[in-house]
Amino acid sequence: MNKKKLFPQLKSLRYSLLLMFILISSLLVSFVYAEDSSKSFDNNSSTSYKEMITTSNIDINSSNYNSTVIYFFYGEGCSHCANMDVFLESLERKYPKLNIKRFETHYNKDNYNLFKLVASLYGTSIKGVPTLFVDNEVFVGSSESTKSKLKSKIEFCLNNNCLSPDDKLKKITSAQGAGVDVGDDGDFTNSLLIFGGLFILLIILMYFAIVNANAHYNQKKTKHNRNKK
Repeated sequence: MNKKKLFPQLKSLRYSLLLMFILISSLLVSFVYAEDSSKSFDNNSSTSYKEMITTSNIDINSSNYNSTVIYFFYGEGCSHCANMDVFLESLERKYPKLNIKRFETHYNKDNYNLFKLVASLYGTSIKGVPTLFVDNEVFVGSSESTKSKLKSKIEFCLNNNCLSPDDKLKKITSAQGAGVDVGDDGDFTNSLLIFGGLFILLIILMYFAIVNANAHYNQKKTKHNRNKK
């Protein structure tokens, strides 16, 4: 094969290698980021969930069977949080069995760590404040739509046996006490999804790069043959 025929193939190879380098770098960065985020609960790995809950001054055993428990995470100085708190106070007056546990996160690191922990137990991440957890649902913000949905959920739970955030915390503290690994699987799963998605994208881009290079090579070859004739 002469140099002219070899050049398009070398160009295709360089293009494919460049794409591989870029996407493999992206894979590594995304995987490292996901691994770091899965460890972002607490830099001190010796801290147990029970200790984290204790430092947040939360009693997960204080809930009555007939009460509806809500975790309300807010920030001092947050106007949307203040707006939501006023709404919650009106609900507390209306529904005596409503048990709202409040946690300030802007100036309380322990509460912020608890916020991250609870969010992970609900299969989500922190989107901002105000954030409320009730039953298996998460409510973020203080819009009228959010308030309406929250009120409907509370009324449903007051008449039904809904899950409490306390129950989720009890489960992981019991598991940790029994020596069971209760690490956050959600972030690891997300890292695998990112890794797999980028790998598939790499294969697709390589395929189109090679097909495009071959088409270009065949076009040049056909043109060259016509010129010879």
